[in-house]
Amino acid sequence: MAVISKSKGWCFIHINRTGGTTVRHILSKQVPDFNFIVGSENGTIKECVALNSEILDYYKFSFVRQPYDLLLSMFYNIKMPSSHHPDYKRIETLDF
Repeated sequence: MAVISKSKGWCFIHINRTGGTTVRHILSKQVPDFNFIVGSENGTIKECVALNSEILDYYKFSFVRQPYDLLLSMFYNIKMPSSHHPDYKRIETLDF
């Protein structure tokens, strides 16, 4: 998913499990035209550009996470019974 500020000329690319929801929350309070969201929640930058090609001209930024930490976060997110993730049944008895 990409969040765009047309007035500021930037595009924030939200990568899952990297704190992007917090970043979006903070930016939404600071930037007046922040609510322009492109793409699905798990979309790629390629999909976002296909929906809105002006993203190519914007300053783009994102946050990444140390790969092992990201893997742990994804694993335990799927393992939460309330997540309703399709792979929950496959890993519910596993531990990292």
